[in-house]
Amino acid sequence: MQMSGHALDHCAVVAVGGSGSQGLRDMQELLLALPADLPAAVLLTLHRPVDRPSSLASVLQRTSRLPVRIATQGGLLRPGVCYVGEPSRHLALGAPGQVRLVDDERRFHRNATVDLLFRSVAEHAGRQAIGVVLSGCLADGSRGLAAINQAGGIGMACVPCAQAVGDMPRNAIARAGPLSLVDTAAGLGREIARRSAANDHLHDDHLHRATQRAPASGIGQNRAATPSAASSTATTSATTPPHPAARQAMPGSTPPSAPPM
Repeated sequence: MQMSGHALDHCAVVAVGGSGSQGLRDMQELLLALPADLPAAVLLTLHRPVDRPSSLASVLQRTSRLPVRIATQGGLLRPGVCYVGEPSRHLALGAPGQVRLVDDERRFHRNATVDLLFRSVAEHAGRQAIGVVLSGCLADGSRGLAAINQAGGIGMACVPCAQAVGDMPRNAIARAGPLSLVDTAAGLGREIARRSAANDHLHDDHLHRATQRAPASGIGQNRAATPSAASSTATTSATTPPHPAARQAMPGSTPPSAPPM
């Protein structure tokens, strides 16, 4: 099924952002948890040098059940497909269901490419938007995730590393407003699959924004969900048993070490 402006009323648009080697590993683990028949389009942004070729699409494809494609300007999104931009042309959502690539020769967006993606998805997907902040430095994604929340979409974040200070997930938790889920990357992937399959029930009253802001410190411990994080993530506990904090992969498969992007 090809997505159009009308199809966006029934299919989720999932925007995922991260940075660095840990952000890439998170992205791989999240993709491992998504089924091949996911009824949603997935847009992925990872901070990368703009002056070097990138193998991001091929690296993600190794561990993804979904096809991973390099987006083209004006291309129509399809459910069950992951899209990445080019290093020098940042990925965004333009007219409903269409790819928008943003040229950035002057590096205006620089370390704010996740915010760029999230804001565009908030504008054009609204209540069908799911924004996910993965690991990375600084605060990229927090403002865009707030925009998704304000548009009626769903905000999620990866459990921050206990050793990290001022990282992307921690800033998103503190600044983006109440999030629907704070979990491991694999746990986020499972919840995306569940909500996407629900289609019109993305915003179940007893699930949507059921969480409160997680504490600014003590949220993560060795990348595992702690009781403080779990207690603030009622989204999965309302319908499914709690997931182990350990990272999940396909049977017989684990994400490879993240190469430099």
